Amino acid sequence: MMIANNAAYTPADPMPGKSLLHIVSVQKKIDACFIYYDFAVGPSVGWASEKYISTGTWLLWQRIDAKTGARPLSYLLSAVRSNTSCALISDIKQAVGCCICANIDVSTYKGRQVPHITHTYPASSYTIRPDDIRIGTTSWAAGSADTIRADYLANHAGLPVLQVDVREKGSPMVDWCAAHNIALLPMTFPAGDYSLPGKKVIVDRKDSIIELYHNFGHSSNRASYEHAANIAAAQGCRLVYVIATDEAEQINCIEDVSRWSALLHNGTKINGKNLREILEKYTFIHSNADFLFVPRTQQCGAIWNVLQQPR
Repeated sequence: MMIANNAAYTPADPMPGKSLLHIVSVQKKIDACFIYYDFAVGPSVGWASEKYISTGTWLLWQRIDAKTGARPLSYLLSAVRSNTSCALISDIKQAVGCCICANIDVSTYKGRQVPHITHTYPASSYTIRPDDIRIGTTSWAAGSADTIRADYLANHAGLPVLQVDVREKGSPMVDWCAAHNIALLPMTFPAGDYSLPGKKVIVDRKDSIIELYHNFGHSSNRASYEHAANIAAAQGCRLVYVIATDEAEQINCIEDVSRWSALLHNGTKINGKNLREILEKYTFIHSNADFLFVPRTQQCGAIWNVLQQPR
């Protein structure tokens, strides 16, 4: 019985022209070599996989004849090896997971779109645009169209991957990552908002000092952040809070928080002295935790830089 495809995500049908492709599988037979591709970025990302799930037929592939295909195979290997991460492969079967650029022609067969690969080029021949990798923010629930597309982008695009908590779908990091060729991968975090695969730093983004105050100024809210620091420590990770500040606040470190003040919507006036004491106690108890105050316009870059650091 054929497995139905996930109706939540319907990739756009491929268009003629240059596309960035991900090599999904390579099969060598006596008479030919078969290379199976999927679209790596753009509105058609994951198209071949979704079609295969629903029909059982892989619709984006290339056949290179064993007797007459030495030159095309050589060109393809050269294109693959132009990627730094794939530079040392010696056999086309090792190219699985690599990306190439290809010129696509599209025809209609029995009422369905069928793409054909006419030429292959190094992946660098394709310029990734922000819209190619910007993920939607309608819903980051598991199994939603936005998260399925994000999964394909993270797996196929050959870009750095930033893991992001599903609560951050309204974050400025969505646009920032699209502009900086970084694939976002939404998931549910037990602590913090951002991390890199295999790294030991977790970032919790705070949009303002007011948000920081509401999170840490009340013991009922602070309990969840005590728990978060303990979870991070148990995983051997640092937990860094990156807080966006406005120029008028003039806050660069915890010590500066003492001179901060604000008026809440209910008319309550608060000052930063108590908040500073709470933050200092927090970092004393949790040696793996830290607070970084940065100008709002620099927050996204600061988050990315912090995540690159060793523990």
